[in-house]
Amino acid sequence: MGRLISTTTGAVDGLVDVGEWYVAEGEHDTVARAQFAEVAGMVMGRPTYEGLMAFWTQQTGEWANILNPLPKFVAS
Repeated sequence: MGRLISTTTGAVDGLVDVGEWYVAEGEHDTVARAQFAEVAGMVMGRPTYEGLMAFWTQQTGEWANILNPLPKFVAS
């Protein structure tokens, strides 16, 4: 059986906000791309799926090359 790894961005006070949740530069970006390059798929809720797909399918570059071909499993 494979592993399911959950990634959530939140503040110490428990706030989870997608406002400016990620900056694609520096070591954080390098490590994140390396992690995503090894996954077999993504699990997400329908609103997240719809939002990300509307954005990422229009993008090109390193992140788009990693995220767009991944299988998406939508739980709603």
